[in-house]
Amino acid sequence: MRRIRGYTIPVLALLLFVALVAAVHVSTTTLEYSRHNIQWNGTSLFFDRLDAGGAVAITDYTRLDGYTGSLFLIIAPSGNLTDEDVSMIDRYLQAGNMVLIADDTGTGNEILTGLESGIEISPGNLSSLDREYRDPAALTGTVSHPHPLLADVTTVQFNHPSAVAGGVPLVNTSRLSWVDTNGNQRPDADESMKTFAICAFERRGSGELVVLADPEIFINSMSGLGTGLDNDRLLLNILEAYPVVLYDRTQSRTADTDGMVAMVQWLKTTPLRDLLAAAVIAVATLAVIRRAR
Repeated sequence: MRRIRGYTIPVLALLLFVALVAAVHVSTTTLEYSRHNIQWNGTSLFFDRLDAGGAVAITDYTRLDGYTGSLFLIIAPSGNLTDEDVSMIDRYLQAGNMVLIADDTGTGNEILTGLESGIEISPGNLSSLDREYRDPAALTGTVSHPHPLLADVTTVQFNHPSAVAGGVPLVNTSRLSWVDTNGNQRPDADESMKTFAICAFERRGSGELVVLADPEIFINSMSGLGTGLDNDRLLLNILEAYPVVLYDRTQSRTADTDGMVAMVQWLKTTPLRDLLAAAVIAVATLAVIRRAR
C-alpha cells in the first residue's frame, strides 16, 4: 500500500474528509441577514427554527405552484426579480396563500409594483418617543388590527424600521413619532409627529399580502427580548400559523454567502460518497506527483 510520510492513501483521504466535515460546522459569515451568520445581525436562530419545523426553501418561483393555505416569506429582498417571477408570486397569492415581505429599504416595492399592490414601503429614519431603548429609531409598535400572524401579540419592538403606506394597517407607532430626516434624534419644526404604519396587509384574490417594514425582527439580537414585548410570539405565529411555511432563497439576502461559507454550502449539497471519492482522488494525485519527483 502506497504511503506518504507514514500514512496510507486511504487514511490520508479519511483525514482530509474529516477536516472538510469539521469546516462545515465551524464556518460562518458576517453578512447582514444571512442565515449562515451566527452573530447579532444574522438570522441563524430563526432559520434553525424554520428548518426544524420542516419549512420549504424556494429556489425557483415555479415551485410555488400547487400550494394552498401556506405562507411564503420574502425577507430582505435584493430586487433581482423578473416579470415572470412576479407573475409566479401573484399566481401563488391568487391560489389562496399568504406572502409576507419584510423590507425597510424600499427594494420590496419592486415586487409590490409588479403585483399592482396598493401598499408601498417608505424608507426613512422612522423615530419615536415611545421606545424601549435610548435610540428613538429602536421604537415600539402596537397592534391595531387583528390578524392570524398577530394572535396574542400586543407590542412589538422594532429596530430602525421604515413606514408603509396603503393597505390595512396592522401595527402602528404612537402619535409621538416622526421621520428624523436630519438624524439629530429629536423632532424638529419641519418633522411632523404623527402615527405611522409599520405593517399592513391587503387581500389578493383568495390570498393575502402582508408587508412588514422591518426585516430586523428576524435577526439574532432581536430574539429573547424582555417581558412586555411580543416579538417571540410574533415569530412563533409566523412559524406555526400556517400548515406549510415556504421561504425565499432566490433573492432574499438571508441566503447570502461569502468565502468559506460558500464552499461549505457546496460541501453540504454534495453527497458524502462523492466527497470521500474526491478526497481519495486528491490524495492519490498528490502521491503520484510526489513519486514523479
